[in-house]
Amino acid sequence: MLLSLDVGFKFMGYSIWHQGQVVDFDLISTIKSGRKGVLVTHENIDRIKRLTDALTRLILKNKIQGVIGEAPHGGSQTAVAAREMATGLAVAVSVCQMLNVPDEWATPQMVKTAICGNPWGEKKEIMDRVADIFGFNVTNKAISIEKGKRKGKTSIKTNYELNGKSFPKTKFEHIADSFGAYLALKNYNLVKIYG
Repeated sequence: MLLSLDVGFKFMGYSIWHQGQVVDFDLISTIKSGRKGVLVTHENIDRIKRLTDALTRLILKNKIQGVIGEAPHGGSQTAVAAREMATGLAVAVSVCQMLNVPDEWATPQMVKTAICGNPWGEKKEIMDRVADIFGFNVTNKAISIEKGKRKGKTSIKTNYELNGKSFPKTKFEHIADSFGAYLALKNYNLVKIYG
């Protein structure tokens, strides 16, 4: 069994593979607690612990033999986003090291090229290509906006569905990137051995 990750801190998308087939997919979430008066440092420590625990449990429960993923570069992001991405990567690599599970990583450009055929693919294009390749049902629903500056306008809510699971596009993008990491690394050692 092989675990493919889209590394993140708030949301870490994952897919589990066996013999070239996806077995499961979902998100690990460490959104902020929302508690008042908690120092950012303490909140982040709590989130790191939750992420470490969730990833460790996922690997052990599914008897994962190898981990692959998209390693973020943190290039064109805010300092906070870059720090959070680096923290998510550090947790993933550390868990692999602690559990003695081998890991391999793709760049975001490798993932985009594997899915879109070029290193400039946009999020929507990546999600739609993954949905097409792997048979996700994509639904769009028009929703009237009732409050705020956009009151009276219409927004489109997009969901991606497969095997009884449904994700809005803001969450599916992380799962799609985990599928993309698998495609980007399909000719590398861990996919050949365990995936």
